[in-house]
Amino acid sequence: GITEGPVWNFTTMSLPSGSLSEERKFQVSLNSASGPIYSSPTMDRNGNLYLGTQGGLVKMDCNGNLIGSAPTASPVWSSPVVDWTANKVYFADINGNLFAFGNGSRQITNNTIYSTPVIKDNNIYVVDLTGNVLRVTPDLNSSQTLVSLQREVRSSPAVLGNKLFVASVDGRVCAVDLASGTKLWDKPFDGEKFYGGFAIDENGNLYIAGKRLWCLKSSDGSVNWSYELDGQAYANPVISSNGVIYIGDISGTLHAVDLNGSRRWTKTGLGSIVSSAVIGDNGIVYVCSDWIFAINPYDGSIISSLELQSFVESNPILHFGKIYVADEAGYFYVIRALSETIEDPETSWPMFQRDWYHTATR
Repeated sequence: GITEGPVWNFTTMSLPSGSLSEERKFQVSLNSASGPIYSSPTMDRNGNLYLGTQGGLVKMDCNGNLIGSAPTASPVWSSPVVDWTANKVYFADINGNLFAFGNGSRQITNNTIYSTPVIKDNNIYVVDLTGNVLRVTPDLNSSQTLVSLQREVRSSPAVLGNKLFVASVDGRVCAVDLASGTKLWDKPFDGEKFYGGFAIDENGNLYIAGKRLWCLKSSDGSVNWSYELDGQAYANPVISSNGVIYIGDISGTLHAVDLNGSRRWTKTGLGSIVSSAVIGDNGIVYVCSDWIFAINPYDGSIISSLELQSFVESNPILHFGKIYVADEAGYFYVIRALSETIEDPETSWPMFQRDWYHTATR
């Protein structure tokens, strides 16, 4: 309800009660290969899931039933991306091959690909481990290198307008103009290591985390502010519709930070966090270590938790009232959530690469 007074007013909200529950758990094996899953699931517009594994890409329905696969000779650690307009799925393996699910492949680089491709203006952009930014046509028949950064890149890029942003392990952030294929700016952040990628707010500010959470101007990479974390971050920040940034770190702390860089709250003791949080449509924040936690967005208290088989590096997604995530023991989970879906990505950046399709674009 809402109550008002002569000087103040406030609105109360009730959060759902209940418990996270495991609907399904199974070990994924494809092409006689199993093992740790580093890829993050993505979802097409029909509600089908795609996940990279040690043996290739698997396709599942929304209940986790296997309905298709694309076996590969090399593991798939990169996360797939969906061209939602054409309902096509692209993914890369660690030997530099880019695949269109069900429609062939092309080796676009001799280097490993860890990062997630992005799709912009009917082209696919891929960044390999040595920092080559490649543009590939949707039919995979043509590819070209736009920029060679000659730096180790493990994080996934993001796009704002016609700019693609890339972060490297040596603590640099670079902007590439997709029209001209030229580097616009390249900024060092001394003492940093960037393993995770970006979030972008409605005003076009970039957020990325290493030992600190940084807010950067997308125009030139200058720093708006920075916030010190308790340990190294490996995940992408996420942003709620009411302007709160959530980022976990290796020390097991989840940080809630306002858009001005001030701390709202921290929650410690969650176990090492190296994957991105997910924000539900009712505001609940979900984060994984070797547990999955449903967190109260107002004070950081734990609403519910569920122990997993192993440690999670895969970034979870949320839809149909279910959380989908994989762990280092090679298990895939379908977990009944306390939210129906993610927050509206038009007004937030609620998960890894923004949405179920991994568009990573604003």
